[in-house]
Amino acid sequence: MARVLVVEDEGDLRLLYRIVLEAEGYEVIDVGSGAEALRVLAEELVDVVVLDLGLQDISGLKLIDVIRSQRWYVPIIINSIYDFLGEDSRNWDVDEIVSKSSGTAALIRALKQIAPVEHVIEHHRYGKRPAARRAYHFSAVVS
Repeated sequence: MARVLVVEDEGDLRLLYRIVLEAEGYEVIDVGSGAEALRVLAEELVDVVVLDLGLQDISGLKLIDVIRSQRWYVPIIINSIYDFLGEDSRNWDVDEIVSKSSGTAALIRALKQIAPVEHVIEHHRYGKRPAARRAYHFSAVVS
C-alpha cells in the first residue's frame, strides 16, 4: 500500500483528503505544518508528498527546497488553490501540480500515476532517485 504524506494547514481539507485517499486504498499521514512534514520525512518513508503552497509556518516552495537539500528524493505533488501558477512553476523540483479547484479527482489521477496504491516504498532518500521521475530544478529560494 502506498503511503502519502498530506501537508495541508486547513484541517477540513486534511480530513477530506484522508477520507478520499484512504477510500482509494492509500495509507495517509497528514500534518498541518511544514515543521511536522520535515519531522515525518526524517523519521518515516513515504511514497509521495501532497503539498499545499500556502502553509502558515513556511512557504511550500521553501519546504521543497529544504526537502531537496536533505536529499530526500520523494515525489512531490503541489496541491494549490491557484489554477495557473505561471512560467516559474516549471523550475520547481516537483513531479506534478494539481489545482484544488479541480476537486479530488485530479489529485487521485496524479497520485495513481506517481504512486499506484500497490506501490512498494523504495528508498527515496539519500540520492536514490526513482528512475521514472520528471525532474524540474528549483533554483530560487522563495521566502
